[in-house]
Amino acid sequence: MENSKSQYVYTSRNDGYEAQLHLLLSDLRRCPGVLIGDVSLQRMAHFLSGYEYAFLQLKGYRLHFDREFQEFVLRSFPTKETIHWDTIIGRDRSDRDGFFFFFELYDRFLEELERGKQEAPEI
Repeated sequence: MENSKSQYVYTSRNDGYEAQLHLLLSDLRRCPGVLIGDVSLQRMAHFLSGYEYAFLQLKGYRLHFDREFQEFVLRSFPTKETIHWDTIIGRDRSDRDGFFFFFELYDRFLEELERGKQEAPEI
C-alpha cells in the first residue's frame, strides 16, 4: 500500500510518545557514542529521522517534534531557503560543534514550549 503524507495525523499532546522522544534526546545528549557512534549533528539528525519514520510506519501518525523544532529554528535563523533544521544548525560550524549547538537550541526550544504552556489560557 502506498502511503501519502495526507493520510497521517500528528500525535495528541498527552499520549506520551512526545515524552519518549524527549527521553531519547536526553540519552543522545548523555551518551551519543552508544546510540549514534560519535558526537555528530548529521548522525543524530539521520537517527531522529529514522526514529520518526519508524514511528510513522508503526503507529500511523507523526510526532510534533520535527515540525515544531523546524519552526523554532526558522524563527531563530530566518532564511528564504527551504532547508531542514540540521542544515541550518550545521552552517558555519563543524559537525561536532553542531551537535552541541543543537542541544543549546533544544534547551531554548523546551523553554519556549514551557512558557507557551504557562501562558495558555485554561479551559
